[in-house]
Amino acid sequence: MNEKIDGPYTFKKDFKPFLRRFVLPVTAVCIIAFGIALFNRRTDHSLTEADVMAAAQQAGLSLELSKEGAESWGEGHILYTLTGENATVSVSHALVDGEQVLQLHCLSQAEEMPEFSWADWAPYLSFASRLFDGAMDSEELFHVLSSDALPEPVPLTEDGGGRAESKVLNWQAQLSDGYSVVNWRRHGSELTRAFPSPVIHRWESVLSVSLYGSKDIYETMHE
Repeated sequence: MNEKIDGPYTFKKDFKPFLRRFVLPVTAVCIIAFGIALFNRRTDHSLTEADVMAAAQQAGLSLELSKEGAESWGEGHILYTLTGENATVSVSHALVDGEQVLQLHCLSQAEEMPEFSWADWAPYLSFASRLFDGAMDSEELFHVLSSDALPEPVPLTEDGGGRAESKVLNWQAQLSDGYSVVNWRRHGSELTRAFPSPVIHRWESVLSVSLYGSKDIYETMHE
């Protein structure tokens, strides 16, 4: 008998699973590595709701802030969650030792198996760049990552907790005003167990963009 099961997420207005799996672990690493004391707020670098919505509009994204509003897990840290028609986006921003760290995670769902394309994610790269204190050229991140000069990533295999057709791609690149780490992953999120392989009914893909004020900050946080 075939058994239909859902993956770790269903596309509803409940962001807690998404935040627990993709946002909380990354931010926890930052807090553990540096301690709350290093998240020193400077008012000229704070990220407001107005900043987030203006950047989304400039990037051509139709997003709305979640009803939960902003969260803060320490002095100088802010987290926003936004929703669109087919995507859920979280934006985490902090000052670490006087330098910015911005992390954007975008969860998208589709009925067809997604393949990675820089063009598909260009608006979200522009969104992240614009949020990075406005200091970064909004198109630089896209051009650097999609250029032929950057080596093609080798897909990583993972069991994904039994999730079907998992695929993971990673990139790192030096930018004129910082350092970037980008990760994309996909897996079947709703499937029917069958022999010899499951039947996938729905897919999830997640783009994670981390921008650091410098490569030194990135390396220190990942020692």
